[in-house]
Amino acid sequence: MELTWVCTQKILRCGRASLLFRTRLPQIVGGADSLRECYLQGAQALERYAEETLLPQLERTIAEAPRRNRLHATVPTLELLCDGTIVEDRWISLTLTRRFIAEQEEVCCDYRVWDGKTGLLCPIERFLEPREGRRYCRWSFFLQEGEVWGISAKKGGNNPDSTPRRIGKMKNLPMHS
Repeated sequence: MELTWVCTQKILRCGRASLLFRTRLPQIVGGADSLRECYLQGAQALERYAEETLLPQLERTIAEAPRRNRLHATVPTLELLCDGTIVEDRWISLTLTRRFIAEQEEVCCDYRVWDGKTGLLCPIERFLEPREGRRYCRWSFFLQEGEVWGISAKKGGNNPDSTPRRIGKMKNLPMHS
């Protein structure tokens, strides 16, 4: 199994407003194709959101700005960037970062671990003992160098400000599970 990246970049326009849309998505060679499709559908949904919501808002902002400010407007950037690794030639640990760079930068990260052979999302209990994993978000975690990193359930898994912390060593898993 091999993990490669497909990068795209395009400019979306609506009237005078424009937006640079960048993606970096995974492609798994010798693994489940459903993973690539999942992230591709996410990118298409984010692009539709940019065209239907962000660009009209930017257009209104430009229309309401004084003429001299319009001349020095910058092109905002919307990025969907994926990074990750293959662990033990079976598990795919991915970090998906959504970043909107305009007047100020907004960043949101999602962490997921997938079974590369079946294409199924893995819960944290697969990699930790149940008593260790119950204090952390079940679906938002990642694997790095034999360690499991997760987000505390007390902080909330959907909170973009939650920083992952090292939970413990990954338990030994049989390859056929």
